Amino acid sequence: MIAPETLYERFQQAPFIFAGPCVIESETLVMQIAETAKTICEAHNIPYVFKASFDKANRTSLSSFRGPGLDEGLRILEKSKTPLTSPSSPTSTNRIKPNRWLK
Repeated sequence: MIAPETLYERFQQAPFIFAGPCVIESETLVMQIAETAKTICEAHNIPYVFKASFDKANRTSLSSFRGPGLDEGLRILEKSKTPLTSPSSPTSTNRIKPNRWLK
């Protein structure tokens, strides 16, 4: 994994893509999106950071799907970074302590 300080410095030097699904719907979909985005970004030499939420609480309906939750969401995000780390680094728009990623 790339250290956060290194990512910060790297992303100050050039444009990058910060993208992914609004919410994690499934492990399969996360892997497909991350793999496709990484391939496209690498072909154009653009740094890429995958993002997805594991608990999308800002829904207009109480019965709307919010995501897989913290434990399953982090498991999926952790799995997505292993084969996809290049300039990629998984992240989440959920508010959690950053040190969870630094293990």
